[in-house]
Amino acid sequence: MERKKVICLFVFGIALINALILVASGSSEISMVNTSTSGNEKAFDPKSMNLSVKPGDDFYEYVDESWIKSHPVPADKSRYGEFEIVEDRTYNRVKRIVESAANNTFAPEGSLEQKIGEFYCMGMDNATLEKQRLDPIKDELKLIDSISNASDIQAISTHMMDYGIDPLLLHIRRTRQEEQQGHDRHPNSGGPKPSEQKLPG
Repeated sequence: MERKKVICLFVFGIALINALILVASGSSEISMVNTSTSGNEKAFDPKSMNLSVKPGDDFYEYVDESWIKSHPVPADKSRYGEFEIVEDRTYNRVKRIVESAANNTFAPEGSLEQKIGEFYCMGMDNATLEKQRLDPIKDELKLIDSISNASDIQAISTHMMDYGIDPLLLHIRRTRQEEQQGHDRHPNSGGPKPSEQKLPG
């Protein structure tokens, strides 16, 4: 019973964080539609373009050359573009939300803010996590290790989905993410760059 409670709490937390990310992303998209993402950042800025280049000669230079020159790849990233900027902004917003919830000791018991704060504190409690290691999910790991045929995959996948975990969907997402690696997109054109901004190695 305790094991199921831990797993349900874990799944709830993942769903909660994903919901927060979607909300933060949505607020970013709304502000972009309203002409700007901040006081100094426009959704579409002609200054990102190189208007001295004829679009028929080199469309990518025409659309994005100035933006690329003014946005070098940060030292901690292998690539950089508008998607990475939006992702960083979204994660920073989510971080502020969960930290604020965790620090609010007056949040009503059972409220959404209290649940978010509690889940965040659990995830940051490294001492307890190191002590428990994989014990809370060891039975699920044994089930996975016992898979030997297609029927086992179906049965155990169904069991995992009872907790809100879809192994097949996670695999598809991972595959798509791997396919997208190395494919940057321009801020204005939305298309792949002819040569990617990547750091050596």
